[in-house]
Amino acid sequence: MKTFILCLLFSFNVKAELQAPEYGSCNFYLSLEKTIPCGPAGYAKDFGYFYCEQFLKAKAYRFSERGKEFLTKNAFCLQDEIYRAYMENPHLSCQQIESSAFKDHVNCYTESDFCELSISDKVILTNIIKKQLPLKIVRDQIKEVLKRCRQQ
Repeated sequence: MKTFILCLLFSFNVKAELQAPEYGSCNFYLSLEKTIPCGPAGYAKDFGYFYCEQFLKAKAYRFSERGKEFLTKNAFCLQDEIYRAYMENPHLSCQQIESSAFKDHVNCYTESDFCELSISDKVILTNIIKKQLPLKIVRDQIKEVLKRCRQQ
């Protein structure tokens, strides 16, 4: 009887619960990967976590105070938007996560005051993401952010 109960308990598919993002942390992306595994080339590990960590490391010594504030606000915004999408639909596919995340970049950048950054902060940001510049989606987002900055 004990064996039957143990088998029954372990037969349920236990899915990790997605942790809410925390201000100043990138760990949300690790939780996202555990909850919806997309592998090392998936958005959570390959893009979200990687660039979040790059920005937060650079924040410590390279950015102005305004730049540091932007990075923290923007990192939280990007994670929070994915979290909200997940809460609305916990059965998101890897492609849906990536599409949703990229869709939110423009709003998060502008709402986190990218347009108010100094030229030197913008140059540092560009140097961090430069390996992604060949991607059309990244170039299109940059164009849209700059367009919104001009409209302000």
